[in-house]
Amino acid sequence: MSKILSNNLFLKTATVLFLMLGIHQFAATQNNIYLEPSIKFEEAYPGLQFTSDGKYLIKGFTWFALGKHHPLNFFIFDAKSYKLIRTTSTVGQGYFFWLSDNSKNIIAMTGEKSGTAEYINIESGKKVSEIPNVWIRDVIQDSTFLRQPAFKSLVISDKNTKREIEFESNTGKPGKFCNNGENVITMKNGTIILWDAKTGKKIDEFKDKKVWLWNEINYQYISPDTKHFTFSGWAETYFFSMSNNKIQLITTFKSPSSYVWFDPGMDYVYLVDGSDFKKYNARTGVQISSNKIITPDETHDSFGRRQKLVLINKLPNSDYFLITDNRNVTHIFSTKTNKVEAYLYTWGDKDYAFVTPDGRMEGTSGAIEMLQWVSGNQKTPLSATYDQMYTPNLMSQVFSNTLQENTVSLESIVKFTPEIKITSPKTESKTSSPSISLTCELKENGDEIKQVRIFVNDKLVSDETRGMKAAGNTATYNVTLLPGLNSVKAVAITKNGYQSGAGEVTVTYSGTVAESKLFVLAIGIDKYRNTAYNLNYAAADASSIVDRIKSSGAGIFKSINVYSYQNESAKRDSILVGFDKIAAQAQPQDAFILFYAGHGVMSEGTADVPKDFYLVLQDITQLYGNDKKLKERGISAVELRELSKKISAQKQVVFLDACQSGAAVETFAMRGAAEEKAILQLARSTGSYLIASTGTEQYATEFKELGHGVFTYAILQALSCTAEGSVKDKKITIQELSAYLNDNIPTLTEKYHGTTQYPKAWSVGMDFPIAVCK
Repeated sequence: MSKILSNNLFLKTATVLFLMLGIHQFAATQNNIYLEPSIKFEEAYPGLQFTSDGKYLIKGFTWFALGKHHPLNFFIFDAKSYKLIRTTSTVGQGYFFWLSDNSKNIIAMTGEKSGTAEYINIESGKKVSEIPNVWIRDVIQDSTFLRQPAFKSLVISDKNTKREIEFESNTGKPGKFCNNGENVITMKNGTIILWDAKTGKKIDEFKDKKVWLWNEINYQYISPDTKHFTFSGWAETYFFSMSNNKIQLITTFKSPSSYVWFDPGMDYVYLVDGSDFKKYNARTGVQISSNKIITPDETHDSFGRRQKLVLINKLPNSDYFLITDNRNVTHIFSTKTNKVEAYLYTWGDKDYAFVTPDGRMEGTSGAIEMLQWVSGNQKTPLSATYDQMYTPNLMSQVFSNTLQENTVSLESIVKFTPEIKITSPKTESKTSSPSISLTCELKENGDEIKQVRIFVNDKLVSDETRGMKAAGNTATYNVTLLPGLNSVKAVAITKNGYQSGAGEVTVTYSGTVAESKLFVLAIGIDKYRNTAYNLNYAAADASSIVDRIKSSGAGIFKSINVYSYQNESAKRDSILVGFDKIAAQAQPQDAFILFYAGHGVMSEGTADVPKDFYLVLQDITQLYGNDKKLKERGISAVELRELSKKISAQKQVVFLDACQSGAAVETFAMRGAAEEKAILQLARSTGSYLIASTGTEQYATEFKELGHGVFTYAILQALSCTAEGSVKDKKITIQELSAYLNDNIPTLTEKYHGTTQYPKAWSVGMDFPIAVCK
C-alpha cells in the first residue's frame, strides 16, 4: 500500500509543479513521432562524465522545485559493456559534481544554506568523506578547491596541506582553474581577470565594449589543455587563449551558447545553441555544421534565451556526442551519420531507459513507464510497445555499431495502438465492499481488440478474451480489493499484439485489515536424468532459501506454507499439483514466492509456435532440439503466467536461478537475449516482482568456496540482514533485496570467477517485507 500511496502523492505534487513551473515538451523526432517524458520539470540539472581511466560513464541528475534542490542521483555504467552496474545518491541536496583525478571518487556539491563537498566512492557507491561549510566552484587534483565561504570571498584551499589563498575581496568571483592549475580565471561586470593561484595576485585582465559577456563564470568552459576558454555573451560565444599569461580573444562564434566541447587538437569547437548542435572552426570562427537535435516549441529562460540543450560530452574514441537536454534526456548523436542514434533517460534513484528512434528499448520498468511516443494528438506509452520493442543489450549494440535493422515498424505500433478508459468507478472512489464492478470503455484504431488485462495493485487478476467488434465497446469485470488504497489498471491488447496504455483508477476499501499468509513454492534440481546436465548446489540452494525464509519471515506472516520439490520430485505433474494447492488457499492479501534453481532454456519455436522460456525439470533429457519434450515435461513462461494469475495473492515474487553448465553455455550465449526478454515479459504481464540470476550472454555460476550458486548465496546474505536499509526499519523488502543483489553479485562473481555477472530485475509487482532483522 505504501508504494501506491507514495506514487499517488507524487503525481499530485507533480501536477502542481507543472502549473507553477510552466511545462514545455521535450521531443526526439522520428518520422513525425517523438519521444517525451510524461513527467517533466522546468529546472533540472543533469551532468554526464567519463572517468579519466575510461572505465565508467557516470550520469548525474537533480531537480529543483518548491524552493528545494533534491539529492543528486548517479547512474554508473560500465563504459565497455554499457551495463548499468550501480546507482547511488548524495546525502544532502545536490547541485553539481566532478570526478576525482584518480577516477576513484565522485565529488558532489551538496547542502542548503551551507555547502558541503561529498566524496562518493565509485566502486562501492558509498560516501567516504566530506568537506563541510564550503561552496566549491572548481577542483583540481582531488584535494585542491576554488571555493566561496558563505559567498563572501574567493579562496583556494588545499585539503592536504591546509594551504589557503584569498583573492581580493569581492573581486571577480566565482572562478575556475586554468593553465594546469597555476592560474585562476574569473569574470565580473564584463571584465575577465587572470590570477596567480600561488599568490592570489592579479596577472592580467580583459575588457572590450564590443564583447558583451554574461556576468556568470558558469557560462565559461576551459579547454582540455587548460590554456583556452570560452565565455558566452548575449548573442555570441567568445574564444580566448592565455598564452604568456595574457588573455587574448582569438575569435567569435555567432551563437549565444553556454555549453561547449573542445576538440583535443583545438582545431574545432562544438557547442549547443537552443535546440541546435553546431561545429565551428576554432581559429576563424566559421561555422562548419549545424544539426537540429530537438524540434518542438522552444522554451526560454528568464533572460529570453532559448534553453533546450544544456550539456555536451563525447564518447571517447568514437563518433558519438552525448548531448543532454533540460529534461535529463541524453541524445546520442553520431557525427558519422549526422543524426541522433539513441536516447538515454534516467529517473529517480535507480531507473533508466535506453531507446532508439525506431522504437527499440532496454532498461528498467520505472523509467520505461515514464516515457511515451507522441504522434499528433495521440500519445502511446513506451511500455505499450514493450513486447515488440524490448531489446536486451541494446546500448552496447548501438555503441559497438552491431545493431541490426529493425523489422518492426514503430509507425504501425503507434497507428494501431488501442485505447482504454475505466469509466466506473471514478478514481479516488471509496467503498465498504471488498468487491467492485469495473467498467471499461474501449477504442480500436484499425486492429480488433481481443483481450483486456486487469491488474489490481499491479498484480494480474484477469485477462479475459473477448471478441470486441465496434469502437466504443465496453466490458465489465468483478474485482477484489485489499483493505486501504488500491490501484486498479486495465490494458487492452489487439489481435496483432498492439497494446494500449493503462487506464487507471484508485479505490479505497474501508474493510478490516487482513492478516497475510506466505506461500512458497521452491524447486531445486542438481541431479538430472541426463547426468550431463547435473549441477552441484541447486537442491541445496532451494532448501537453504526455504529455511531462511521460514526463520526470517516468521515475524511478518500469519503462516508460512512451503511446497518443496527437489531432484526426483521436481517433475511437471507434481509441481503443477503444488501450484493448484496454493491457488486454492491463497487470498488477495497473501504473498507468494516462487524460487527455481536449475536449468532454464529457450525453445526452438516454429512459424506457428513462438519461442518460449522453459524451466528444465528433472526428467528432461535434451535441452535443445526437442520442443515436444520441453512442452510435455517442462513449464513454460506462458504457463507460469497462467499459474500466477490463478493465485490470488497480490504480492508475488519470482526468483530464477537459471544455471547453465558445460556445453550449454555456448548455446545459451547465442540465445540469451531472447531468454532475457521472455523472462521480463513474464514479470510484466503477471505483475510479479521478478529477479533473475542471468542476463544476456551471461550464465549463473556455482562456487565451491561458497557452497551455493552465487545468486542464492547473495540472497541468503541479504536475508541475514546485511541488505541495504535493514538497519533502518528492521525489515528487508523485496526492493531492498534486489538492490543488495545488484550491488553484490557483480563483486562476488568477479572475485570468485574473474568475470562479472549482473542480475536482472523487473519491479512491476508490489513491494513487501520478506524478512525481519532480529
